[in-house]
Amino acid sequence: MSLLNILQKSRQAFADEIKRSTTLKLDAIIFHPGSFSGTTYEIGLKNIIDSLNILMQDLADDGPYLLLETTAGSGNTIGGKFEELAEIIKGIKRKEKIGVCFDTAHTFESGYDLINNYDKVFDNFDKIIGIEKLKAMHVNDSKTEYASKADRHEHIGKGEIGKEVFKKLMKDKRFAKIPMILETPKIGNWDVKNLKLLRKMREGK
Repeated sequence: MSLLNILQKSRQAFADEIKRSTTLKLDAIIFHPGSFSGTTYEIGLKNIIDSLNILMQDLADDGPYLLLETTAGSGNTIGGKFEELAEIIKGIKRKEKIGVCFDTAHTFESGYDLINNYDKVFDNFDKIIGIEKLKAMHVNDSKTEYASKADRHEHIGKGEIGKEVFKKLMKDKRFAKIPMILETPKIGNWDVKNLKLLRKMREGK
């Protein structure tokens, strides 16, 4: 299958997703920006921007936000650096409908040191993208080490990021009203355990 056919199919699938999400009155669609396999970064970036601008032409004013997710930065994927997300947002015409989902595991794995530089990471995000564009978070620990470029989630406090970062995150007033979503391994009742732990952290326990 040619790259053009893949691009067209990808656009159609995303258009269908927007229609479903609009019908269901969902707040947002969270997605990885994409990759530039078989081509260059510049062409890959242009394809993402062009695709989103085409798809957003028919996006209702009260339709879902489209949220670019921070990625682990592996291989030819786009979105592992704040600058890459900023470049996409810069090219979007309907900027009021575009935002970012900050995935803690991916961001750590891509090379942002949340352990030693928590404040600096979010300061950089604000400087490069704008903290107002942060519309959701995926709250996950990382099974792999800092800057590993490997997308592997772990239960809160059981991975390489550790509890202290999540304690700071849960008490960070900037994110008090930001939706936070768990994507930790779905084993047994671990979702309940992770939620209880995060709530205790928010309460300062």
